[in-house]
Amino acid sequence: MRYLFVILVGLAACDSSAEKPDAAPTPVVRVEPKDDSPPSDAPPEVRLLHEYMAPLGDGETLLALINSSEGEIRCQLFWRKSPRAVATFMGLATGRRAWRDPETEDLVERPFYDGLQFFRTVPNFVIHSGDRTNTGRVGPGFSFEDEILPELRFDRPGVLAYSNTGPNSNGSQFFVTLAAAPHLDGRHTIFGQCESLDIVRKIANAPQTPSGAPANPATITHISFERQ
Repeated sequence: MRYLFVILVGLAACDSSAEKPDAAPTPVVRVEPKDDSPPSDAPPEVRLLHEYMAPLGDGETLLALINSSEGEIRCQLFWRKSPRAVATFMGLATGRRAWRDPETEDLVERPFYDGLQFFRTVPNFVIHSGDRTNTGRVGPGFSFEDEILPELRFDRPGVLAYSNTGPNSNGSQFFVTLAAAPHLDGRHTIFGQCESLDIVRKIANAPQTPSGAPANPATITHISFERQ
């Protein structure tokens, strides 16, 4: 028995000193870079949108920061759902999209919205801008087609949309709602949702002239963009 015990102990010692297999290597997870480049057959406006967005990084959320004389209005832009509308808005705001100056009739490339008034303000309805003459009758000298989707509706305040004179007549004029407006569904291209509704209400509720125009219209200082 004594010899058997010694042999068993020796075997146990040999087993404990045996080389153990290496642990399985940790698998390497390769993350392919996200490709947001438009398809080759994309409309020119969509290709331009990606050019405008590229310097801003690769965040999924695109914001427009509308700086006004009454404060900043922050709007999330629906660049995946309304790419033509967003591209036009960014191009005009940054001066990269040429537009026709209503005074000289020349095509120019400079920030379109800087200095423009919110020339129409209706409490509990909308604030409206985007006309170089501040009359609501003039656009940028071009128009683009509607992008109307059933899931984008005027069902809340803060909806950012293009004004128009009928189907496929979008240009530069836009408005922000102050309440749900279902009667506008299917008639206007929605391309964003705005926060800072206190600023929007302040602009809308400013004193008006007897004709209904704002007595001292708020103005757009500059529109910039960022991605998050």
